[in-house]
Amino acid sequence: MDFHLVDSLSSIGNFVKVLQECEVVGLDVETDKLDPFTHTWLLLQLEMNGSIYVFDVRKIGIPNITYIIQLLKDTNKLIIGHNLKFDFKIIYHNTKEILTNCFDTMLAETMIYNGLNKNYYCSLETLVKNYFDVDLDKEIRKTFFNFTGELTNQQLYYAAEDVQYLSRIKDIQLKKLIEQKQEKVVELEMSLVPVFMHIEYTGIYLNKEDWLKNKDFAEKQIVITKDKLMQYILNNIKFDQYENAIAVVERFKILQKNKLTKSLKLILETLRGEFIKGYFEGQFNLDSPIQLKVVLNELGIPVEDTNEKTLLKYQKHEIISTILEYRGYTKQITTYGEKFLDHINPATGMIHTQYNQLGAASGRLSSDSPNLQNQPAKQSFRQCYQARPGYKILTIDYSQAELRLAGAVSKEPEFINSFLNGIDLHTKTASFLFDKDVSQVSHSERARGKSLNFATLYGSSAYGLTYNFGIPTDDAEKYLQKFSNGYKVLSNFKEGFENKIWENKFTTTVIGRKRYFEDKRVYKDAYERDRYIAKIKREGFNHLIQGGIGDTIKIAMKNIFYENPFGHDNLIILLQTHDELCVEIQEDILDAGKEFVLNKMLDAERLFLGEIPAKADCFINLFWTKE
Repeated sequence: MDFHLVDSLSSIGNFVKVLQECEVVGLDVETDKLDPFTHTWLLLQLEMNGSIYVFDVRKIGIPNITYIIQLLKDTNKLIIGHNLKFDFKIIYHNTKEILTNCFDTMLAETMIYNGLNKNYYCSLETLVKNYFDVDLDKEIRKTFFNFTGELTNQQLYYAAEDVQYLSRIKDIQLKKLIEQKQEKVVELEMSLVPVFMHIEYTGIYLNKEDWLKNKDFAEKQIVITKDKLMQYILNNIKFDQYENAIAVVERFKILQKNKLTKSLKLILETLRGEFIKGYFEGQFNLDSPIQLKVVLNELGIPVEDTNEKTLLKYQKHEIISTILEYRGYTKQITTYGEKFLDHINPATGMIHTQYNQLGAASGRLSSDSPNLQNQPAKQSFRQCYQARPGYKILTIDYSQAELRLAGAVSKEPEFINSFLNGIDLHTKTASFLFDKDVSQVSHSERARGKSLNFATLYGSSAYGLTYNFGIPTDDAEKYLQKFSNGYKVLSNFKEGFENKIWENKFTTTVIGRKRYFEDKRVYKDAYERDRYIAKIKREGFNHLIQGGIGDTIKIAMKNIFYENPFGHDNLIILLQTHDELCVEIQEDILDAGKEFVLNKMLDAERLFLGEIPAKADCFINLFWTKE
């Protein structure tokens, strides 16, 4: 493999001519760190019509590299890369230029095999091996970390090889995606690469002092709930039925056998009566799943384990709700306590989450390092995420987006009429369940209608309703039948759509996003087969609805970013959490900015709703809020 090393302006050769003659450019960068704020940019590699140019960034200088990037942007060449979001961050940090016309081979491969977990977010090394049976030596990449010396020929060859195969991979992938009729999805996802790059690079400010107040409050509540639990246990277990403390140790699994020494055993044999209770109180570990399970069984609650999902079935018991409350406060300390502040980047003072653009098979995002899509629901946590001076934060959230889309794709008249006439759909469902007029439905009955709407929409069985609602199976069956009778068109559409999913082994959103399923042929028994069919149908219909909402908000984000009339310094997308956007807007343009974002959100939703009106709720404050 030949390549041109450009380490001075005199060695640039006929680069500009080659650039003008090509249609696509393979691009990659090499840095000494992965942090876009503290790295040193070492190399920029470009491949054009088989010619590879490796630019030594340190020797050429950022001003000249900026000119190269501007040429790529001005000529609007299609930029091909693998995990381009990283490369674009490096480019943006150093040049403040945003490249937008791109094709990411990592994302493309994920779309091709979406749902099958084959090569999910695979490496470039894997793609080159799979498509060309060539082995890339990625170990050399490690030599760039914290590198300060003269680059070796081996390093330069490695860098050039990273762009050698990109355009050919793209041709193969694009052909497959066109055959799958995913052209619109490709266009959408590739246009979003610079959008998510900018969101991640910008970050969001977290007020440390306010955050730690939540920790202090949680610590106090842990003490209170822990004491409440212990007193409940001590008051409701009959310790006088045990001969001595040894019997209590054995019954409640308080000590491991290797810790029960002979001398300790002799002491415990002498503890009787009230001393047993005192010993238990001092030794019982509320955080031990084994000990807690035995205690709950002793209290007459037949749990098989102490997982949250299991405990929710028994939350009518006072102690269960207190345990869940205690665990909630404990999680606030372990997951959202002082350690969480380590996510603040010391170079920027901001939190920079990483969005996985295709993090779920539905096409929805996931977030990590940290996960800002899974923050505590309490407003006291949200309000720690704050706007910069001179800005405010607009939080905008689609209203009942899943139900609106379900009504639109199924053409269910009851859904359509409810949304057109401003009738609350949860209340409407409750009216079917309880044989009441909409005006007579109580708050608690509406809550049950809301739960049933989403449970049924996402494929809950009678057993699932029994499990989640804590109701008899017969009642659950009646609920499902009443839902089906009330929404016959939706129920028939759902059944037909799910049967098609099982037949085809894939499902699709309105714009064509595919989600594939394994064509499993061998099962242990009929029960396993039935469960697999039910799983595919449930996940497939979920993809239609949840994936459709994912498409909707992604379209909105794309249009907000590219059509932003105020500039990326004045109106900035900060966060996306499923059906919600968090946007920072300069106070001078607050009203106009809010109207712009709202219109783009509603315009995106209208693409899929037909006669059902689009709706989103807006909140503006100095911090992230939904109130």
